[in-house]
Amino acid sequence: MLTCYTFGVVITVAAYKGGVGKTTTAVHVADALAAKAPTLLIDRERFGGSFRWYENGSDWRFDAVRGRDATPELIAAYRTGHIVIDTPAAPTADELEAFASRSDLVIVPTTPDALALELLTEAVRDLRRFKAPYRVLLTIVPPLPSREAEKARRALERAQVPLFKTSIGRGAAFQQAALRSTLVGNVRAHRSREHADAYAAVAEELKEVMK
Repeated sequence: MLTCYTFGVVITVAAYKGGVGKTTTAVHVADALAAKAPTLLIDRERFGGSFRWYENGSDWRFDAVRGRDATPELIAAYRTGHIVIDTPAAPTADELEAFASRSDLVIVPTTPDALALELLTEAVRDLRRFKAPYRVLLTIVPPLPSREAEKARRALERAQVPLFKTSIGRGAAFQQAALRSTLVGNVRAHRSREHADAYAAVAEELKEVMK
């Protein structure tokens, strides 16, 4: 059973396909939002990927709990802040609807490859059917000269799918950050600062979307 999130701005991160940076996005968006207001990350995954990332690290700007520990009393402390929900991997349509109905916005991360975009189409169809506010985030984008992300963006724009202007690039820095239980901006790796800035830009776009 889902808690009814009645306080704060609720942002859910969900995707039908695994391996698209869902948990990475939840962690980095939560930290970026925490620079603006108190933020709680609620990990609804069965094995607690984002909570493990949080629990094994330190110096986070946000707080995190497993879904079973997200009590109304705890959530009430974030009534003037943000709640970020990391959904289970590959949720069913019913699960997605349940999360979306309690959210101010659903972030749907996707890689720009054909299989991911096919499953994204299904998620978009369901979110539209639920009349849920959502926005797609292109993630794990290969560097130039690849035009894969550019083609994906054009196709989604033609389909009138709402997109973040910012894309998240592909990089080994994210794997290093997960292994060290820290943020990508805290590791010394190629493009790590660029990746951190990209998630900060996503948070700025969220501020505009949520006005």
